[in-house]
Amino acid sequence: MLVILRLLIPVEFRFAQTIAVKQVFPTFCSFLYLPILNVIGKELSVLHIFLVVWGIGSFLLFSKMIINYWIFNKLICQKPFISSPKIFAIIKNLESNRLRPANFKVIETDLISVPIVFGLFHPIILIPEIQLSNSELTYILKHEITHYYNHDILIKLLSELITIIYWWNPMIYLLKKDIDKVLEIRVDSSLIKILNDTEKIEYLECLLKIAKNGSNDQSYHFLPTFGANNVSELSQRFLIILNSNIRQRSKIVTSLLLTFIITIVLVSSSIILEPYSINPNDMYETIELTAETSYLVKNLKGGYDVYINNNYFATVTEIKNSYSDLSVYNNLQEVQYNEKKQ
Repeated sequence: MLVILRLLIPVEFRFAQTIAVKQVFPTFCSFLYLPILNVIGKELSVLHIFLVVWGIGSFLLFSKMIINYWIFNKLICQKPFISSPKIFAIIKNLESNRLRPANFKVIETDLISVPIVFGLFHPIILIPEIQLSNSELTYILKHEITHYYNHDILIKLLSELITIIYWWNPMIYLLKKDIDKVLEIRVDSSLIKILNDTEKIEYLECLLKIAKNGSNDQSYHFLPTFGANNVSELSQRFLIILNSNIRQRSKIVTSLLLTFIITIVLVSSSIILEPYSINPNDMYETIELTAETSYLVKNLKGGYDVYINNNYFATVTEIKNSYSDLSVYNNLQEVQYNEKKQ
């Protein structure tokens, strides 16, 4: 979630530190600003072309998601709600410990192949048209209700939005896949706490049954489901459910991963890497202030005198980030004393 928020809101903290990078990064940035086209008297650089392609790609993917959502919602709204006393009783029992029951509606439809929870404010649980026993129906409803109260619908939508924005980055698709898997495992772990060994087997059989009925339809991939995306994910969920040691290790790994993610987010927001280079045309008129050749001496009238190679260069009113690493002395005598010590 932190990674998602960081990608959605790419801002830096006020205390962020800027680090000048003199190798590779400046060359790459120069390539981005290399003009390659001239359109109506205006030069377009590699960066301009990249931004245009990026924007078009994001717009098309976002439009596709909105259209799919609109079509899916329209089709679902045409389906009648199930008015089964059995389902009402199951949902009422599952929500008995909730402070604010969400008033779930249930629809059975052939539009889907796996159970889905749909709707942020007025949740609807969609069930495929397959034969389900009372216990299987209970497991499915509890699974989807847990997804809803875990706010997994919102997390999946944010994940989808991040994928749309950063569609050109292959790592985003791996992140999205991992998020989907973690959400399912989290629900599994929550449900099996109150199940005995026999019920765990029934739950696994239900998972397997839904997985066999599943298809590769991606029209509702932005919604939490009951099934698994592939055999590997299903196998992993089976192992976690059956093996308490794996569940315990999974919790430890999750905690370590969360700590790592928080650290990465804080570091990425606190440290900004910027390319540093001097334009060749300005090279002869540019002086670089380094800690090895320069220092600052407090001026009695205010500000600081800048010295380069022990020669006075200029007076500044404040110390800026570009030369904040320079030594600051009270007077020239202190400079001489320090040189003697060295």
